[in-house]
Amino acid sequence: MPPVTLRRRRLYVGDQAVPLFSGEVHYWRLAPEYWRAALEQVRGLGLKVVGTYVPWAYHEYARGSYDFHGLTSPQRNLVGFLNLLTDMGFWIIIRPGPYLYGEWENGGVPAYAARHHRLSTSFQRLARTWMEQVTPVLLPYLATRGGRIVLWQPDNEIDPFSCWFEREQGLDDVPGLFHQFLQERYQSIAELNAAWGTHYTKFAEARAWAESPFTLERGCFARVLDWWRFQHWSVVQYGRWCANQYRGLGVDVPLYLNYYPGMDVQNWREMAKVVDLVAIDTYPANEFSNSPDAHRIFLDTLRYQRSVSPLPFIGEFECGIFHGYHQQTGVLSANHYRLMACSALLAGIAGWNWYMLVNRDNWYFSPIHERGRPHPELYGTFQQIVQVVKKLSPPDLEKLTDTALTLEPLHVAASGTIRTDPVLAAAYSAGLDYDFFDPGNGQVPRRLLFYSGAQWLDQAGQQRLLEHVVKGGILVVFKNYPRLDGAGQPLNLLNIPLPDGVLTKLAKRVAIDLGGMHVICAGALLVYDHPPGTAITAVQEQDPDGEPDQWPQLYAGRRHTVGYIQRWGQGTLVVLGVDPTPDLLIALHHHCNVPIYARSLTPGVQAALFRRGRRYFLIAVNNGNESKYAVVRLDPTLFRQRSCRLVDLWEGTTSSALLPDVAVPLSRKSGGVWEIQATKPSTRHPPGAYGR
Repeated sequence: MPPVTLRRRRLYVGDQAVPLFSGEVHYWRLAPEYWRAALEQVRGLGLKVVGTYVPWAYHEYARGSYDFHGLTSPQRNLVGFLNLLTDMGFWIIIRPGPYLYGEWENGGVPAYAARHHRLSTSFQRLARTWMEQVTPVLLPYLATRGGRIVLWQPDNEIDPFSCWFEREQGLDDVPGLFHQFLQERYQSIAELNAAWGTHYTKFAEARAWAESPFTLERGCFARVLDWWRFQHWSVVQYGRWCANQYRGLGVDVPLYLNYYPGMDVQNWREMAKVVDLVAIDTYPANEFSNSPDAHRIFLDTLRYQRSVSPLPFIGEFECGIFHGYHQQTGVLSANHYRLMACSALLAGIAGWNWYMLVNRDNWYFSPIHERGRPHPELYGTFQQIVQVVKKLSPPDLEKLTDTALTLEPLHVAASGTIRTDPVLAAAYSAGLDYDFFDPGNGQVPRRLLFYSGAQWLDQAGQQRLLEHVVKGGILVVFKNYPRLDGAGQPLNLLNIPLPDGVLTKLAKRVAIDLGGMHVICAGALLVYDHPPGTAITAVQEQDPDGEPDQWPQLYAGRRHTVGYIQRWGQGTLVVLGVDPTPDLLIALHHHCNVPIYARSLTPGVQAALFRRGRRYFLIAVNNGNESKYAVVRLDPTLFRQRSCRLVDLWEGTTSSALLPDVAVPLSRKSGGVWEIQATKPSTRHPPGAYGR
């Protein structure tokens, strides 16, 4: 039988590519007489893959008694549902747990098992029994055995639930898993004491700190980081156990794990090491209305997928919402689904699983009703999304960017950097498209790299940043740069000196000339009297909207050395002691001669350019509350003539444009996809991994 493999951002059964755009359908929550009608509507959307949980707590109808054939209830007929999917030609994503959540009591785990935490021997013994019952039922349906199951999720959104299992995990007053983790991390009790500033005689004496009110005390920083490291460690330990159990029981299709979008409890990079694929679950409020940063954070979490997963995949892509949480999301409209889909494609996602595609108990705003009828306000939009995806073929697209920002999962967990980092905010406001460079694995290198993270980074991460520069890259750091290791001890492999002075942010308005651009910055300044490279100078200006008194005139024209440019090996280090701004990021691209392949000149619009062979595709998203004709500037070196045609993949209409600027219509809170048809595209080599 053919193997199921992941390659070139696709899933293959033998040599047959399976597009991983799917929808969730829960057989046990639908009356079996409506299964076929619901699946016919799924097929009517143009989808070929269906995902489903297999709930432990439901199929074990009495302790030790299991029903997978509908003998005790027609809705327990898992085998009948799989046969129907097979007969109708669907590929299948199967999610048998142990956990599934899905608004089930105890997360879909029987009460007798839910009282034990995931890494306890008691829970694993009970979970192993469930696995031994459900796996033989599913094995005949694996694609490697001639069936239709192509992906297997061994557990759902793994969470240590440390708040409920503090004592059992060693996070309270008795030794436990936490101390096992410490012994693995530190070679000796002396090493732990050196990091924490403690005087323990054995590991069992250590107490966990989930947070610290004493940030200036020696060792407090390291103790809190170790609490977060333990969360990540326990998730990976359990994920590995689940994967090993199913592999041992004969599962030989790719395994994947999914996780929350917050990037705190789970370290996505480390989870990716124990399975074949990792995936994000995301449920934003309608039209990203819950916070000003919601759309940016959505894009950034999806962009990060590209650095950890061979196929950037959304395991649960919001498609309706459960009762209760609808009060946070609001009514999910057709417009919202289009905005989400375009945003995901812009971020570089190559597949997703809509959850839930068919309504069920306590679930609203799906495109298909429980009895197999299409939702009249939503169904057509989902059909359009699927058609655009087919025309676009996301797995085959090359994202055109030479820019990356750093993202370290431990920074996000302990410091919340994805919500607070000023470089991320400035890049979004500038309309830049970029990838992420994870210092923990060094994947997705791009020529221009902005450091967006905390002032601490472990030695391996700092070494990767240094290698990026030495091998020909450009690294830009602002006020935050790595000068401590992961235990809070001094470590500065980039050898960036402390500033000689820090000037107050009051009345500070300075101009910096970079790349032929005059950039205005405000805020406190780090100044360097003796920079180790070519000085970057800022000239203080008077605020035209400021006070008309004599005092501001006294400082106008003062010059400050606020950074420097230094050659390292084949590359360049740029240090700037100012706050990042959108104009400054754009100017640095010009100064470093790094192209921006597509950028909206219209505020509130994000744009990205992709290439498939010699064909170019523009994706643009308007997160504003008003409709716009967005002007997007394309890199002129990509085309050898000025005129081109724009084919709107949503509307099927064609218009003409004069390069390098194209104007595209965007409704409020919506997005679009256009093919740029040029008669003479350039033969310029695409961006990629230089010096690697």
